[in-house]
Amino acid sequence: MTISKILCALLLISSHAMAFVGAGLHWGFDFSTALDDTETAWGNSLGESTDLDFLADLGISQDNLGDFADLHPAYISIANFERSPINFGGKVYVDPPLVPFAVELSMNFGTWLYDGSISYINPEEILAYGGDSPRDDLYEELVLDDGSYFGIDETPYGKLHLDLTIKRDMRLPIISPQIGIGPSLHFETPVLSADLIEDAVGDIDDLQELVQSNPSAARDDILDEITDGAKEPKMGMHFLLGLSVSPPVIPLGVYVDGKYHVVFNNDDYETDTNGLLLNAGLQIGF
Repeated sequence: MTISKILCALLLISSHAMAFVGAGLHWGFDFSTALDDTETAWGNSLGESTDLDFLADLGISQDNLGDFADLHPAYISIANFERSPINFGGKVYVDPPLVPFAVELSMNFGTWLYDGSISYINPEEILAYGGDSPRDDLYEELVLDDGSYFGIDETPYGKLHLDLTIKRDMRLPIISPQIGIGPSLHFETPVLSADLIEDAVGDIDDLQELVQSNPSAARDDILDEITDGAKEPKMGMHFLLGLSVSPPVIPLGVYVDGKYHVVFNNDDYETDTNGLLLNAGLQIGF
């Protein structure tokens, strides 16, 4: 009986310790990304927000419009930023049995959505304009949604981040608490802005012409600029607390971990990516 107990104990220890390398797949719940609602006057990067030169084709004298451009800027609106159900990732790790630390490389990709739109003046509506005060009824709205980015019906936002973690694994039989720290690299799709629209279709004059002739093309060009282009990556760091459960002999296990991300260059108008990420998944060790 004593020998069998010793053998069982050795089996428990050796089966856990022999996991030199492993890999896992997980589902994530990312609470680290936020974007405030805004309604921003469009003009700083594009010059005048309403280009009155476009009115010449309609035979309208700019002299009769007074301060029309100043009274009726185009607007970019962002509202109701929230997570979508999509957030997944994976990891690979090296965990030598005689070394107190393990090295893990992991990634997560997640999507978010928000109500993004552009409010602009329809030049044809200016024919009815006869005063020098703002008129909300002259505006038209271009809503930026089409459902082509992972099935998201609103304006999409995507983020991919890579984490390199040095972690301490307690290596208890079956259950293993973990703590770690390491650098992170974040890749994001751009958020709707005047600069983004200028890259996609040109200035406000170009946008007005395109919207008049083919509004769906204007929307698609802007959405393509959002979904196809990732901004410059952001460097950061993260702290990890986790727990894995690996039954003896069987190489499969489950794990959960929480990471708090701190992004270093997150100081301009964009998403705030500091915060908590939770993962739960399955792993296999060899």
